[in-house]
Amino acid sequence: MEQALEEGRTPDTADAQFLPELLAGVNAAHPGLQLERHLFELGAPKDELLASSLAQRLQNSLGSGQAWQGVLTDGDHGTAISLRFSAHTNDVSLLLVDSVGWGPFDVQRKRQAWQATLHTLTDALQARLPDGGKPVRLHLGMTDTGVQKSAEGCHIFAITAAKKMATDPAIQSLQERVLFGLLTGRVDAGVNHLDASRNLPPSLFKHATSKDELEHYIQVSGSRRRAAQAKKRDGFTGWQRPRPDALAPVNKKGQSLLECHAAHLVTRPDRTQPERQRTYSNSYELKRIDMLRQALLHLTAGLD
Repeated sequence: MEQALEEGRTPDTADAQFLPELLAGVNAAHPGLQLERHLFELGAPKDELLASSLAQRLQNSLGSGQAWQGVLTDGDHGTAISLRFSAHTNDVSLLLVDSVGWGPFDVQRKRQAWQATLHTLTDALQARLPDGGKPVRLHLGMTDTGVQKSAEGCHIFAITAAKKMATDPAIQSLQERVLFGLLTGRVDAGVNHLDASRNLPPSLFKHATSKDELEHYIQVSGSRRRAAQAKKRDGFTGWQRPRPDALAPVNKKGQSLLECHAAHLVTRPDRTQPERQRTYSNSYELKRIDMLRQALLHLTAGLD
């Protein structure tokens, strides 16, 4: 794979096939991080939905105060998910991050499918509680970052996003505010489509392949941050969300989003149209190699 990159070729990949090994390697390399994998078909029949590992995980974690992250695999597509459970109620905040951008039809279709899914899960979870159990309230914030313009790599983007969601304070704050809103009635159970540029921290845009996406994010996020700072100066004390600085460093080298993107620019034949040259940031391809190394180290640990 490294040789292909050195020769200017896009390597063949099998991320979904080796997802368990990739996750195990990432978890082993970062003690305390326990990313999970769940096979989950959106729109599946009720019996399949309720038998899914995600449904079982929800049931076992209600009221626990836990938070966990992972990758949902639906067919051949992977997305990142973060769940945070209230410790005092049966409220749950779910945050789904897709690396592929959605159009209006995609948003409508996914919102309807997820709304039906949450309704089925809520009824089933409530029915399994003792009589008089606290109401189950599930809220899903679904968002699309558009960082992936490549024909492959969704599981790599999903792993990196899930890893960041496990540690980024902006994500923790977002989900805690949702739980507080469910408790106080300021947030209704159900599905909301969140604008990624308005709600997500820069860490989730680190591996964007397109400069256009980064410039849009920086413009929108920066505008919201300046507005929030103005409110703070005016003495506003209402329910505010943190506004991370889109120009802040996003890696150990101290590079900003645009600097990181520029440092990884390559020009190669397009995978689907070889006669067409494509310029993009290949940082996600290098991240794949890092993950493969971690997986191999984990698999061979203790072998001499």
